[in-house]
Amino acid sequence: GNGNLNGTLPISLYDLTNLTHLYIDGNNFSGNISDKIGQLKRLKHLTVYDNPLTGSLPSKLGFCEELEMLHIENTNLNGTVPDEVCMLTKIDLNSLNDEVEIFKADCAHDNETGVPFITCTCCDTCCDHITHNCFANYNYSDFATNTATRPSQNITTNETGSPIVNPTEDSRVSLFMRKFEDEVLQRDAKFNDLGSEDPRYLAL
Repeated sequence: GNGNLNGTLPISLYDLTNLTHLYIDGNNFSGNISDKIGQLKRLKHLTVYDNPLTGSLPSKLGFCEELEMLHIENTNLNGTVPDEVCMLTKIDLNSLNDEVEIFKADCAHDNETGVPFITCTCCDTCCDHITHNCFANYNYSDFATNTATRPSQNITTNETGSPIVNPTEDSRVSLFMRKFEDEVLQRDAKFNDLGSEDPRYLAL
């Protein structure tokens, strides 16, 4: 990820049927995710966050039954996560052993509109599309019935002006931060072990 690339995702990308890990986060890709994503049946990791992608998440992603990680936060994807994708949480896309950061989307209710940017009842980590703050084990159904309040936050900024969440304000935020660091280390270790030349990996 973080390759500063732009344009739409090439259709030929979906012909890489042996692909297992696709990291295109941190670029400037626009357009939508094609239904052809379902052709990547061996896909395990898909991270498209921090891209101005539009449209909705295609139901054909449900054909990727080996999917273990899906990060679609901080994009312009909207609508409802299809049932076919949520069904993947019954297979590998889940939160076993209290892990988080497995299925992330902009499904937290933001402070300005009071509604989520994308509706997801099966995500384990929901982010606010406006502030980009994320919350693990976010109970979407509580907000749907107006029986819960948004977790308290203490937001400060660093030297670059990026928001910093004080993890002492909410145990879920603290858990998210620890798990995020662990996941990044594990992902980098796996990537280094296989090597960037491995044709099953694509990081742009």
